[in-house]
Amino acid sequence: MRHLPGADRLEARARGVERLVLRALELRLARIRVDQAALSDNSASSSGHGAAGCGARIETLMAESLDQRPEHAERALYDQLISQIVPDEMRIVAALSDGSRLAACHVDVVSPLGGSRTRVLSHASRAGTQAGVMLDEHTPYYLAHLERLGLLETGPEDSAHAETYELIENDSAVRRLCTEVESASRRKPKLTRHTLRLSALGHQLWAQREERGEGAAS
Repeated sequence: MRHLPGADRLEARARGVERLVLRALELRLARIRVDQAALSDNSASSSGHGAAGCGARIETLMAESLDQRPEHAERALYDQLISQIVPDEMRIVAALSDGSRLAACHVDVVSPLGGSRTRVLSHASRAGTQAGVMLDEHTPYYLAHLERLGLLETGPEDSAHAETYELIENDSAVRRLCTEVESASRRKPKLTRHTLRLSALGHQLWAQREERGEGAAS
């Protein structure tokens, strides 16, 4: 057979397919071994074997990736996002689920010549008050966290929110921070206006509320 025209290419292709099949088999066997190990000793990772547990989890995820369908991958992504969000943050997501934008300001410390700036506060806003969060003073952290998760996106200043920007800039906590900056660094604080809204991923996550609700009801 090796002397026939194209035999080398056919043999190479066959070996490639064989390698893929063997790798898939290895991953499936790894998943079986991990599942059996987890059943036999569920406390191994908590008794000083964290690194081994991490490696086993990686192999499990790789094995699961062979069988998952798009809807399974999507569900895993949303579950992971939800697990990282606290109730106050979900209230902010709910408040923006109608597509609205909220006004926010960054507070920066600007050098005397204006060449450099250091951010001392991100996303000062009234979003917490408007959404009814429990820990309103932590709203800037909530907004920054949601942005890091890809659920919020920043946009330019919106003149329609001029009154809200003024309320933010005259907020007692923001004014106190600006005073502290001037006293400690002898530099002028600069407030930069912007907007925040739900990203496409944020809207998709919120849509799961209705889809999962319908699934539970049926």
